[in-house]
Amino acid sequence: MDNKILAPSLISAKFDNLEGFMDKLEQSKAEWLHIDVMDGHFVPNLSFGSKIIETLRSKSTLFFDVHMMVENPSNFMLEHIANSGADLISIHYEACDCVNTTLKKIKSYGSKAGLAISPETNLIDVGEYLKNVDHVLIMSVNPGFDGQDFLPESVDKIKQIVKYRKDNNLNFTIGVDGGVCPNNAQFIASLGVDIIVMGSAIFRNGKFYKNIDAFHGLINQ
Repeated sequence: MDNKILAPSLISAKFDNLEGFMDKLEQSKAEWLHIDVMDGHFVPNLSFGSKIIETLRSKSTLFFDVHMMVENPSNFMLEHIANSGADLISIHYEACDCVNTTLKKIKSYGSKAGLAISPETNLIDVGEYLKNVDHVLIMSVNPGFDGQDFLPESVDKIKQIVKYRKDNNLNFTIGVDGGVCPNNAQFIASLGVDIIVMGSAIFRNGKFYKNIDAFHGLINQ
């Protein structure tokens, strides 16, 4: 993947006109939309479900990157999320008892399957799953809360997963989620990742349309 993809995170957005919001998003340089699904158990907060995703899907041609911060997501839940329009569903290694089985289920529903890795998890713990994934999401903050600072120790983990992919001739995409801001976005992109998830840095001043295009240019310099 030559160009880095910027994925605005919906959890940070404030909109009173969903149709107008999605129209502006479609006209920006965003190619992915990052959608967090939280269950109030794996993380303390609750967020979007399949109905919201289905509504967004009817108004968007963007690639829907759904991040499941959910304890042991059921087949029923995964099927509903997939059918609502998710192009990619990432589950948390820390939240699933049967990771490979869950990844296979996601693919059986027609979505790509991703694995999200929290800051406390070492890559050595997830190596057996990486041949079965389409995407790896490195969490550079503790999952569940918007607006946190990027954890510096994430840099080594990003470098490790980029090297692992190359050394093992694998082709999953690599995303980074958490604490990406104007001061570090270009550096993070230079580490070899493919997808940069950004939330509060894009949406905080209400000029998200211009911010998306500006950040897209920044990470692709």
